[in-house]
Amino acid sequence: MTIQIDDKVDYLNTEYSLIRIENGSLFEPSDYGFSPVVLSSACWRGHYCKYIIENGSLILSQLSIGLETDNPPVWRSVKASGGGNFDYWKYEGVRLPIGYTGGIIIGNNLLQEFYDFFGFHNKPHCYKHVIELIFKNGEHVNTVVYDEYMDKARTLIRLSIQKYKKLIGYYENSQTVTIKLPEGIDIKNFTLLLKELASKYISATSIDLFNKFRSKGFIELDKKLHFYEYRELSSKFEKKGYKNMVATEYSTDSNTHLDSDDVINQYPDFGELLELYNKYGVGKIHLL
Repeated sequence: MTIQIDDKVDYLNTEYSLIRIENGSLFEPSDYGFSPVVLSSACWRGHYCKYIIENGSLILSQLSIGLETDNPPVWRSVKASGGGNFDYWKYEGVRLPIGYTGGIIIGNNLLQEFYDFFGFHNKPHCYKHVIELIFKNGEHVNTVVYDEYMDKARTLIRLSIQKYKKLIGYYENSQTVTIKLPEGIDIKNFTLLLKELASKYISATSIDLFNKFRSKGFIELDKKLHFYEYRELSSKFEKKGYKNMVATEYSTDSNTHLDSDDVINQYPDFGELLELYNKYGVGKIHLL
């Protein structure tokens, strides 16, 4: 998908890109009788907007929209300009109050390092300057600047990428995988769980597995696993509540695939950043 035209927000006389919206959307053309059509692969929505924060209020100042007509309607006393030759009609100066409640993230100075030629740049770390604006019924009630946290996010991303590249060689060959018996667990039940989750890697009978668990406290899988297989199996046990039961030579490298808990444990001061990303549904830190 081609890079998409994003909405803009004028805040303190500076133009920002609208990156994320916490609740729903700020403006829906259909709510005002419009049926936008796609005129360009750079705008699959068929419209884009400009907003302004004026006297503490959130206002739609301009609507650009694709319409199947040569005579668009007057809207809010504003006559559309442009249009024709597959151009978007522009309603400038409509000054429509937006009664939105919730937060939005805005940013400017898109960093070339994170430039993507597809879709929207809708992840905060792509921008040097990032601000969260909070509204209640369209009134601006709070501002939080996240520039420092975006620097931290970008640092973590770069380190993760470097670590991943460094460790790729580890995963080209298969490795012996050991399953450890959890303490205080019923051996029979755990043996049945092992057969359920790892049957394609085990040829031994349940009785043989039971005896090995009872005598050694662990078993080795019959098949050596590549890294992706190891991670898949390990995740299955973790979903059942058993962590660190699956062991291999590259177990210590599994944190390459950082999830939210890993970030909190390794970087305690990332708490506020993580809350922001979870709030806006941006995704896990390692997928920023």
